[in-house]
Amino acid sequence: MLTFLLQLLSERGNLDRLSFKGGTCLRKMFIGSQGRFSTDLDFTGLEEHDHEDVILGMMGAFEQEFRGIRFNIPDGSYYETVDGLSWGVNQPMRMNGTLQATAK
Repeated sequence: MLTFLLQLLSERGNLDRLSFKGGTCLRKMFIGSQGRFSTDLDFTGLEEHDHEDVILGMMGAFEQEFRGIRFNIPDGSYYETVDGLSWGVNQPMRMNGTLQATAK
């Protein structure tokens, strides 16, 4: 599921100003299917940006179905942290849980 999220964000241009980082990045880029499984995606800005604009852009990317997958973003599901914004995305059709994304 995380691969679809990354592909969606990439195809819609949401990753142009962000760098993918964190444990999921290491697993996806270098380790493959071995190692721990993480359900969060961490990004950092490549330039000065408005955190809320980045989050709203990502949320807009999930408004339409992507490869047969429909994501649900609950109202009020994002919150500001000390160094950025965090938010959750639900994918209720195939898995019962919340995927977390962080933009800093």
